[in-house]
Amino acid sequence: MEILAAVVETSGSGKSTLLKALLGFYSPAEGDINFFAKNAKTHTLT
Repeated sequence: MEILAAVVETSGSGKSTLLKALLGFYSPAEGDINFFAKNAKTHTLT
């Protein structure tokens, strides 16, 4: 199954920050970031 997603918004709205958080580059101060029901810290792109 192939999924295509797009984040479209104005400049400075946090698109890059959202992507970095989903990829696990940022850690939240509280709680978890989940991507397809998996924790972003342990989720792999393959």
